[in-house]
Amino acid sequence: MLAVFRKEMVDVMNEKDGKPDRKFWGRYGFNSYDTLLKVEPYVANLNEVADAVDPKIGWRILDAACGTGSLLKLLHEREPDCRFDGVDFSQEMLDLARAKVGAYAKLQNADLCETLPYDDASFHAVASVQTLYSLPEPQKALKEFRRVLRRNGRLVIVNAYDMKPLRILAAHYAAAWRDRSSVRLVTEVRNAPAITLLLGINALLAARRKSLNCWGVERMRFEVESAGFRMVRARDDAYERTSVFMVATAI
Repeated sequence: MLAVFRKEMVDVMNEKDGKPDRKFWGRYGFNSYDTLLKVEPYVANLNEVADAVDPKIGWRILDAACGTGSLLKLLHEREPDCRFDGVDFSQEMLDLARAKVGAYAKLQNADLCETLPYDDASFHAVASVQTLYSLPEPQKALKEFRRVLRRNGRLVIVNAYDMKPLRILAAHYAAAWRDRSSVRLVTEVRNAPAITLLLGINALLAARRKSLNCWGVERMRFEVESAGFRMVRARDDAYERTSVFMVATAI
């Protein structure tokens, strides 16, 4: 684990023009990402996003930065009679996603800070989970979300406002303790190395860029409304009180 961390640290610190190395995200996806599916707060967060998207028959839905396809899989389980699309910066992530959702989701490699490969007003809903904080130009991504959404289309975003690794790990263990679940506590401890790797790399990314886009509710409201949305609801206690959960409508 330490050797992996050193390798990822070098890649993050050497990234060019503020843009993350695609190979780094690919290795992270291959080595660590789906470990989060064993972490209860992460799974609960995905379920809440699926509830907020609330897919309907005939909808077309985009997962922006779909990673390994876990949210798309969950949305398909909720309503299979939708069209599902996913984009991600990492081809390796997409390869893993195809194994999960390739039978019913169209997946493409794309940078959220550039023009997305879709026509205007293509989607009924767009979801993006724990992505904006890491983007070098998040405002461009939000404007692209607005462009590809239909009028009154739904945007669901989860974005971290606290990237302190020890606090997030402590929140995981505290949740397991509150549940009085020895099985969950053992699972959290077992997954601690992978989670620590993820959080440590994000901390390094923050140091490299001087800051991440860890916005609170009011800043999130400003950025989203500036991109052409109306805020429906938002709160700052998602993912064990480390993230903003926001739902907005395209206007």
